[in-house]
Amino acid sequence: MATIWGRVVSGLQGFKQGFLQPEGGAGSSAFGESRLTRYDLLWALYGNAAYTDLIRVLQRYQTDRRFYRYIRGIYNPARRIVEFYVQHVAGGVLSTRPGQGALPIETEIEPLRAAIGQVWQWSNWQGKKSVMVRHGAALGDSFLKVVDDTARQKAFVQVLWPGIVSAAEHDDYGNVVAYTIEYTATDDRGSYRYKETCDKTKFATFRDGQPFAYGDAPATWANPYGFVPMVHAMHLDLGGEWGAVPHHATMDKVHELNDQASLLNDQVRKAVNVPWAFIGVDPGNITLTSGQDDVPILAIKGASKNEVELKALLYEIDIEHALANIQAQIEEIERDHPELTIRKLREQVRDVTGRAVRLIFDDAERLVVEARANYDDGQRRALQMAMSIAGFRGYGPEFEGMDLGTYAAGGLDFTFGERPVLPEDDAEKTQADLQRAQAAQAKMAAGVPRRQIWREMGYTDEDIARMEGEAAEQAASEDNIGARLLRAFETGGAL
Repeated sequence: MATIWGRVVSGLQGFKQGFLQPEGGAGSSAFGESRLTRYDLLWALYGNAAYTDLIRVLQRYQTDRRFYRYIRGIYNPARRIVEFYVQHVAGGVLSTRPGQGALPIETEIEPLRAAIGQVWQWSNWQGKKSVMVRHGAALGDSFLKVVDDTARQKAFVQVLWPGIVSAAEHDDYGNVVAYTIEYTATDDRGSYRYKETCDKTKFATFRDGQPFAYGDAPATWANPYGFVPMVHAMHLDLGGEWGAVPHHATMDKVHELNDQASLLNDQVRKAVNVPWAFIGVDPGNITLTSGQDDVPILAIKGASKNEVELKALLYEIDIEHALANIQAQIEEIERDHPELTIRKLREQVRDVTGRAVRLIFDDAERLVVEARANYDDGQRRALQMAMSIAGFRGYGPEFEGMDLGTYAAGGLDFTFGERPVLPEDDAEKTQADLQRAQAAQAKMAAGVPRRQIWREMGYTDEDIARMEGEAAEQAASEDNIGARLLRAFETGGAL
């Protein structure tokens, strides 16, 4: 980020623990005011660069906590935790078929499936859904902007880097009612500061703080939608305006562990390459040369060996107990994070069944379901906005009958259905298929129409028509065989 150092230095003025964790909740002023700075640190933690890229500007934090000045990221589960959520929340292939895909669409309005599929295609959502979750899990917040591209006649969902959303106002329901986007850009005139604002009445753009018209658009224009085309999704909602990362409660523990591990590693380095002190010798009488294989050789002049005291500058510590203390801290951190359990289980146990993994994985599965609900809701709202804009503009036949009024009236209603966090193994899938088939037979015996049962099982109208055709052909074939058998029986002839 071009302004990272300025933001971090500003954030360190009056620095509080709220910079990383809220005092009294994520709605505290320190947590909100330091949001952009916090993003920089959290992203550095995700890349395991927090103790190198930001070390010079985090000296106040180090001093307050009395951390070792050479602290390094020796143990850092942030990336593993973030990618766990990317895999289990956003993993899989998209599909508009009922009951299928990474985001199974549930709706009573069948035309919505084609419209959602078109917005997904325009948005390249197969890949971008992972970016949304990665931002949310790493930084606590994800921002989706619905872009109305009148030139190409498309309405698509864009994942924004949360750090460029310098301000966002929300209503009581969590909807964004105003936003400000700011970032440094470059064109043929040089570098400048881009700014964009939006509320329910108008859009405005600026260059270096002054109103500026980009392309064919004016500097200010009316908002025709009646809503602000941006969605803010939190990974973990603590009741404030901004979200928290899944590891927000363990970051202090990770810093403490890295402090001790860095000290221990440096002490081990000293034990291997020990500095020595020569007592009773004039420094001018010591010369250092290299022997065979570059082995250093010290030559001391003007003193006998009885007059010289050679002392190792190394304080001996109990490395075994120090390592045990660090290991105990790692185990404490990982007890706080059931998300790390599945990887550890794979390393320790082989040929474990899917059911056994699910039982062990229960706590982590609950966390995934909670986070998934937040991301699903954000994607749903963004898609509804995009479909209403596409219908309003007439961007394609998929959006026929949809407009801004349809969105406002709730006429674009759909949800994403439940899906397993862990994939079923073959035995479980076979058992589940058998149970579904038995349930379908029971419903059919109770008089439920066959087409309705097939729809509930996830078949499309096209699938149902094909199956009905195949069933009719099979019945006709069976009738022909029956008739031939009857004639053969009556005449005593052959088939």
